[in-house]
Amino acid sequence: MKLPDYVTCLNLVAGLLSIYSAIHGYFMTAAVLLLLGVFFDAIDGYVARRMHIESKFGAELDSLADLVTFGVAPMVLVTAHYNTPWLSLLAILLPVCGALRLARHNINRHLTKGYLIGLPITVSGVTVPLLIVLQLNKNIAAAVIVALSIFYVSTRRVNKLLH
Repeated sequence: MKLPDYVTCLNLVAGLLSIYSAIHGYFMTAAVLLLLGVFFDAIDGYVARRMHIESKFGAELDSLADLVTFGVAPMVLVTAHYNTPWLSLLAILLPVCGALRLARHNINRHLTKGYLIGLPITVSGVTVPLLIVLQLNKNIAAAVIVALSIFYVSTRRVNKLLH
């Protein structure tokens, strides 16, 4: 493993700690950990490009870490925080649609330079913490989950923020 892979592992650890925190009722901590995951996700690719050590292993590790941190952890946070069965079931869309988006990205990565297809799953790492911090109600949370899920699997081009 190389330095960028360790940064990616910090993203994964942030996601796992977010899950742990949410399960134990520390919702704000879980939300902050998701935001920390966003930070590590943003810098791992930057570090790899700056060091000229991008690798297939790193790209796959990044997708796996992203699925946990921005798919599973937000689902668990929504489930634990809102404690509403129908919303918990709806939250399953986040990791499922996120996984579909990541799989499509992984097989098309070489075809898309400067843009992505569908909304990056990392967006859950910002929007779900906002639901918690702003104490938005379960209906707004449901609308956000559905919108994110649709945008994850959409075929719309999204410009990359970081190159």
